[in-house]
Amino acid sequence: MSIVPTNNLNKLGIAAAHSMRLELADQLYYPIGVDVRNPAQPMSGGTVGNRSGQPQRLTSGFIDGNTGGYGADFSALEGDPVAVVKTMTSDGPIFTIQQYNGQGIITAESPLAPAVAPGQDYSIVARYIVKADGYIYDLLALSIQEDNIASADGPYSHWRLAADIGNAATYNAANNTYTPSIAPTAINESHYTRRVGQISFRPKDGASSGAIQEQLSRAQSTLDTMSRLLRSLHDEAKGPFANFVIR
Repeated sequence: MSIVPTNNLNKLGIAAAHSMRLELADQLYYPIGVDVRNPAQPMSGGTVGNRSGQPQRLTSGFIDGNTGGYGADFSALEGDPVAVVKTMTSDGPIFTIQQYNGQGIITAESPLAPAVAPGQDYSIVARYIVKADGYIYDLLALSIQEDNIASADGPYSHWRLAADIGNAATYNAANNTYTPSIAPTAINESHYTRRVGQISFRPKDGASSGAIQEQLSRAQSTLDTMSRLLRSLHDEAKGPFANFVIR
């Protein structure tokens, strides 16, 4: 029976240090959403609203209903800045598009909009998703035809499910009322067809970057030490005492 140096714990330490180094390096960058038409500009968006910035339902009619605006704090026509949140899972990172003020995922309709029947409530559906290509897709799109409501602010369009564009049967021009043809519970990834933004990564700076850099240096130092120890163990295994046989 040969005496073999035990180095399994050392190998585990090297793996742990390397994993920590990768995680810390990843933390040096943060994701943001940029406009797909102009990547130099941040992406804006929000829930369905009217041109006064008030949250509305997709099915809200008339001039103060779903008139192609956003339920937004800053701009009813452009929406609010969006935040991109990265969550690590066992299947890899997941990116979600959330409200700038930290109030959760941006949904198609705001829970604060006028009440509707449960089967018509799109506040349970995310408005934006990030697909595997790194682009951000919108569930909704503006109608092709202009609404027929007389107004000094018009003509204007209304929000529809992007999958409903061209489906004239879902719109009543008499009262500017749109009725989605797909129930909230039936929405899936294939219904997100309009590309509106993409994920971009920007480096952190300031105190947070300095703290991560310090931890990264410590992880690298640990990795170097463990690697040198492993090489020493390997060298010992080649020495004259490595093949002693115990009788």
